[in-house]
Amino acid sequence: MIDGWENDGNKNKLYDLKEMAQFETKLAWFRAMNYATFHGTGGKQPDGLHTMLEKAAPASQTAVVGGISKATYGDWWHNQYVQLLKNFGSIAPGTTQTAGELAFSELVDKTTVGTKIASDAITTKAIYNNFKRLFRERANGAHMVAKQVVDGDVGVRNFMVEGVSLNFDPNILADTIMMLHITSQYDASKQGREMKGKVFGDMEEVSVKSPLELSGDLFAIINPNVRSLPIAARAPYRQMNSTSWLADSFNLGFGRLSDNGIAGSDNGSRWSTW
Repeated sequence: MIDGWENDGNKNKLYDLKEMAQFETKLAWFRAMNYATFHGTGGKQPDGLHTMLEKAAPASQTAVVGGISKATYGDWWHNQYVQLLKNFGSIAPGTTQTAGELAFSELVDKTTVGTKIASDAITTKAIYNNFKRLFRERANGAHMVAKQVVDGDVGVRNFMVEGVSLNFDPNILADTIMMLHITSQYDASKQGREMKGKVFGDMEEVSVKSPLELSGDLFAIINPNVRSLPIAARAPYRQMNSTSWLADSFNLGFGRLSDNGIAGSDNGSRWSTW
C-alpha cells in the first residue's frame, strides 16, 4: 500500500518499475531457455541436449530428435557414446594414465571429423574439479593447465583438455560429459568460402546446408515474436498506455548428430569419483 502511495502519479518512478519488471522477466526467460537447452522434451520445448544425446551404444539408440527416429535412420543420426567402467582416478596396469583420461580421449577421438575436433566439453562441477586435480597431480610441468580463463562470451571458467574447452554447467546431469561442435575449429577461409555461423534466422537458412558440409555442428534457430500488450487504466499505472514485450522461442539442431557425443558410466558416479 505504501509503495502504491509513493508511485501514484510519479511517472518516472513508474517507468523505473517497468524497466525492473522487464529485466526480471528477461532474466527468468534466459534461465528457462538455458534449462530447456539441456532438458527440453520437445513439443512446446526444444529437443534438449539430454534428449538428443543418448547414453547408449549407437545401435541401441531410439530417441526421436527433430521428428526423426534414431531407430529408423542410419548412423549419421546416432550420437557417439563412451562409458566409463572404473572410477576416474583408477590406473590400470601397464599405463600411467587414469581411466578418466583414457575415456575422455576416446570421446574426443570418436567426435573428431577428419582433423576437426570438438570445440567444447560441457560437464558437471564435480567432474570439472576432477580434471583440475588430475593436472595438479602431474609431476611434469607439461601436464599443467595450459589455459584457465573466464570466458567473456559464456561467463564461465574453463581450460583446455586435448584442445577441447572444458566447461561446467549446473544443468548437466550427474556423471555426464557432452562433447560438442559449437564453434569452428578450423580456418573457414581455407574451405573455399566463408562458413555461416551457428545461429540461423529461419529454417530456410538451415536447409541450404548439406549433410556433407564440414560444419555439421550444433545450431539454434531463433524465432522472434514481438507483441504490444495494453495495460488497464488503473492506479498506479494510469499514466502508461502500453508496453512492449519481447518473447522469443528457439529450436536446437545438429548438422550431423553423429559428430557429437556424450560420456556416462556404468554406475552413475564413476566420472565424479576419484
